Order: sequence, then structure tokens, then C-alpha cells
Amino acid sequence: MATAVIPAQALAQCEGADHQPTAASAKADRTAVICLVNERRRAAHVRRLTQVAALDTAAAAYSKRLVAQHFFSHFSPGGGSVEGRVGATGYFRGTSDYMVGENLGWGTGIRGTPASMVASWMASPGHRQTMLMSDFRHVGAGVTYGTPIGAIGATYSVVFGDRVLVRTKAHTSCSSKSRRGTAKCRAAAKRNRAHR
Repeated sequence: MATAVIPAQALAQCEGADHQPTAASAKADRTAVICLVNERRRAAHVRRLTQVAALDTAAAAYSKRLVAQHFFSHFSPGGGSVEGRVGATGYFRGTSDYMVGENLGWGTGIRGTPASMVASWMASPGHRQTMLMSDFRHVGAGVTYGTPIGAIGATYSVVFGDRVLVRTKAHTSCSSKSRRGTAKCRAAAKRNRAHR
């Protein structure tokens, strides 16, 4: 997959892209990262991601944990994975199928800006593949002031996801006095139970 070149004016549309994160700017930094990811996807002719609160929650909590506990890995010291972190938010509830991916990063100085972080992911084949994967439809991000090594900077977590919600049929209440009608009611009830 080739790296797409993004015109400066397109990146300028992502407010705060070159902002160095602070303790008070997490929400604005998260918005900038998601905007930049979507600009990269647009340039690669891949559908735009929709921000989902559950994924924001998982990403923000993990970027904070990376800084607070001074480690940097997709697996937490207790063995937790992105799937477990996202599952704990309820994102998978009511799904028959799902997929998730995660990009992590941290930087100091100008390497800690949202634009620098997204650029570094684009320069890494694995991170770029995750960011531009067409199967993903949802995104959430977390940006925490500080780094896993204790330096002044920012730590990023972006979670990508997709899910297929289970289709349920409404419960049908049915009664009949005829034998044929009763058989139809039983068959309808059996179908409804199978779809729950």
C-alpha cells in the first residue's frame, strides 16, 4: 500500500493538528487525531470512520494507563488486550461478529503533535495498514499528556472497529382456537426463539 501525500491545506482543516498536547487539551487532541486519520483514509480512497464513544472510552483509558504505569505495549501487564478493553465498554454487546485494531504511539516535542503521530503511523507498514483498512467503520482515540518513560510529551491510542449487530425479530403474541392456527402460532414462536 503506497503512502498518500496529503496537501498542507487538507491537514490544515484538522484544527490542532500541529498543537503540542497539554493536560487540558485531550478532547481537542483526540478530535485532531481522528480528523487526520480520516484525511489519510480519504486520500487513500477509503471510507471515513465514524467516531464512537465506546472506542473513545477504551482508547482514552489505555493511553492514561500507559503513562501512569510506565509501560508501552498492546498487552497490559496483566495480559489484557485491545479486544478485552473494547469489550469492557459494551461495544460488542448485541453483535454477531466484530473486529478491532489499535495503533499506539508516544512522542516528545514536535514529535508529540497529532500530525507527527499520524505521519509516523503512515511511515510504519503495520500501523498504516491498520489505519487504512477498509473493513473498519468506527474509531475512537485517546491522547494523554505525558509518556510511558516519564518525559514531557503525549501518548496516543487509536482504536478501530467494526461490528455486525444481531437482527432480532419482535416477539409475536398469537393465539388461535383452530388446530391449523395453533400450529402456525407454535411455528412462529419457535422461529422467534431461534432468533433471540
